[in-house]
Amino acid sequence: MPRLVPGATSSEYTSDFLAAMPADITAQLMERGTEVHLPAGSVFYRPGDQPRVDVVLRGLIRAYFVHPSGRETTVNFVAEGDVAGLTTMFGDQPNLFAEAVIPTSIIALDPGLLASLAEEDTTVARTVARHLARALRRVAYLVSLRTLGSIRQRLAFDLLERARRTSDGQVTVFAVTHAELAASLGSSREVVSREIAALRRQGLIRTWPGGLEIVSVERLAAVVAGFWPSAPATGPGA
Repeated sequence: MPRLVPGATSSEYTSDFLAAMPADITAQLMERGTEVHLPAGSVFYRPGDQPRVDVVLRGLIRAYFVHPSGRETTVNFVAEGDVAGLTTMFGDQPNLFAEAVIPTSIIALDPGLLASLAEEDTTVARTVARHLARALRRVAYLVSLRTLGSIRQRLAFDLLERARRTSDGQVTVFAVTHAELAASLGSSREVVSREIAALRRQGLIRTWPGGLEIVSVERLAAVVAGFWPSAPATGPGA
C-alpha cells in the first residue's frame, strides 16, 4: 500500500511544473499536498476514482488503458519532475489506470485548490495550459507510434521511457518481464521476445532475468526516430 506523508514539505523535490509557479503559489500547493510513496507495480488510479493531480518526485508513472477483453496499452509515461492528472481537475475523468513502474514518490496536489488558483492567477493558468499542451503532444505521438509504428519502434520507445541511469552510469530498465512489455505495447509475449532477441544480437541491449541494460541510448533512440524524426525527447535525462 502507498505510504502517506501529509504536508509535502520535502526540500529535495524538483519539478518543472512547480518551479514555473510563483513562490507563494507553490507554497500553498505544497502545504495542502500529500507526499505519497508507491511501491513498484502499485496501481493508484482507476477509472471512476476521484480527481487527482500528482507531481512525480522520483520514479516513473505509467498511464494505460485496459480493454474489456483484458488487453492493455500504455497511453503515457510521466517521469521525475513532471505532472499527471491535470485533466481531472476540470472534471474530465479519463478511463485509464495509473501505476508506479518502479518505486515512486509523488506529491498529491489538491485538484480543487489548483483549479481555483488557475482561475485567479494567469501565471498558474499558463503553466497548467503549457503542461497540458506538452502532454497532448506526447500522447498524440504515442498514439501515432502505437498505431503506425513497427513493433521494434514501439518497443524501443517503451524501453527508453522506462530506462533510468544507475550510479555507475549504466542505463537500466529494472524489473520488467517480456509479458509486461507485451501488455504495454498491446502485443504478444512471443513477438516482444523475438524483438528483444534481435536488439540483443545487434548490441543495443543486454538482458538478464527480470531486467535489461541499454548499451546504446543513441542507437535505440535512432530506431524510434526512424518513425518520427521530430519525436518528443525520451529516455533517461530527457
